Amino acid sequence: MASRVFHSILIGAFSFFLSQVSTKPWLKLPATIPNPTSSSATYGTLKRGFYNHKLTKELIDQDDAVFIGPYITRHTYPLVCGPHGIQYLINLPGSGHRINGELYALVTRGLARFDELEGTSVGLYERLTVVGGQWGQRGRRSGRGRGLFRSQKLR
Repeated sequence: MASRVFHSILIGAFSFFLSQVSTKPWLKLPATIPNPTSSSATYGTLKRGFYNHKLTKELIDQDDAVFIGPYITRHTYPLVCGPHGIQYLINLPGSGHRINGELYALVTRGLARFDELEGTSVGLYERLTVVGGQWGQRGRRSGRGRGLFRSQKLR
């Protein structure tokens, strides 16, 4: 699977999913989120000011997510804007630009809601490791995560 080439275009809002938040001491999580299981650095329509942010806001209101701060990928990816202003990410690391997003801590229920929106359970997207970091008052902090890309079999 690691050698498989994923160069499809991602449809819809793209989300980076980081695993094991508890092992990342630089993520200061508020007490309102018991037992966070992951974090998600979102861009596109899940960001504040865009259409699908209503899901992110709903998760925050239900204490299933909390905003941590801005996020940027370490590597570059091509990003294009398609119909209706929807951003598409092409999985060609090393070309394009670093992707800016918003980092959220999530409980399992919140991650499942993001997965549902992105269509991961029906094979529309696959998660791949993506390296990124959080930008804060003390500077850049690194992290590894998994990114959602359009499934190769749907091409």
